[in-house]
Amino acid sequence: MLEFNYMHKLAPKRRLFELEVNVSQDDIETLEKHIEDFALPAEKSIVQGEVIKIANETVFVRVKNTKSEGRIPLNEFALNGFGNVPNIGDVVEIWLDKLENSEGILSVSSTHAAQIRSWEKLEEIYKNRELVDGVITKTVRGGYIVSLLPYGAKAFLPSSQLDQPHEKEALQKLQVMKHPFCILKIDHKHSIVVSRKAVLLSDSSEAPLQGQT
Repeated sequence: MLEFNYMHKLAPKRRLFELEVNVSQDDIETLEKHIEDFALPAEKSIVQGEVIKIANETVFVRVKNTKSEGRIPLNEFALNGFGNVPNIGDVVEIWLDKLENSEGILSVSSTHAAQIRSWEKLEEIYKNRELVDGVITKTVRGGYIVSLLPYGAKAFLPSSQLDQPHEKEALQKLQVMKHPFCILKIDHKHSIVVSRKAVLLSDSSEAPLQGQT
């Protein structure tokens, strides 16, 4: 009777040799670069987009490694606090909300990206005790609304923080001209409190606040 050695048939083949591969740091960096070059951009983040066309009050942008262009109303760039309308070929910062919306195109925004960058700059101004230009635009209960320039952010100016609260003529002047303000408070809920009185106090102190140009 013939006997079969099943264990022998199922046994893996022995390796005759093993090849040792040396990977250098340059190889790793090259691989990481290739991965980065072909990776999809992250949603809910600020990315760079190239302006490829402007037509019908719409700016068309191309984002690297995406299959469709994004479309942004032209007035978003004009109203972002800086007033810079892009040209074809320009690279601009935009907010990528979704890689595909209901129409299958990129969902992007210029305004949202500008707001994030403006807020980052205002936090830096507050931290460094610098001044920011602004114009009073509206009277509200307990004070005034100030538009901070060129960031487009709104701030609250309490009546007690106006340098000349009882002079109507002085208030009217503030409402038509830009003046420096001191940021008293800023938080992550996009709440800003400013002061004119603190600006006058800083003028007479030994360590005045830095002015913004």
